[in-house]
Amino acid sequence: FSHCDPAVAKALRWLIGKQRRDGSWSKLPDEVITKNEKGQIVTRNIDHIDVALTSFCGLALMAHGNTPTDGPHAKNLQRAIDFVSRPVRDDGAVSNATGNDWLHLSFSVFETSLAALFLAEAQQQDGGADLEKDLWTIASGLAKAQDKKSGGWGYGHDAIEHPRMQKR
Repeated sequence: FSHCDPAVAKALRWLIGKQRRDGSWSKLPDEVITKNEKGQIVTRNIDHIDVALTSFCGLALMAHGNTPTDGPHAKNLQRAIDFVSRPVRDDGAVSNATGNDWLHLSFSVFETSLAALFLAEAQQQDGGADLEKDLWTIASGLAKAQDKKSGGWGYGHDAIEHPRMQKR
């Protein structure tokens, strides 16, 4: 696959150029907000999935041989790990949802499972990453989010309530 190396290097440079100061990769800057009939925000652009996007980008960096402590993009990778591990909630959800973003104050299985995959791979590559406690919290939350009838998972888990979640 050495003939792909120039394209991969170019793609990684582009990715690194899009990383934000806080370590994330984010939605498009021209944010579109959709509200329901009660005025609650239900979607922002491609939803509020900064954690998921950052997890995907971090996995791409690791797939190219970077670790949190080694490689040309190690610092970028560590910033991504810090961003993704920062919003791990007590219920195991991983989300940066805030304020009126009520839809994402629930447990997002999509975002949380991608964060789990990314953080587990980071922990595997760098045993000193100290992500074990967060990974156990996330795993516990995902286990609780599993549908008891089908054995599968949906995109979200509404049964887990977050203290900031507004009931109406």
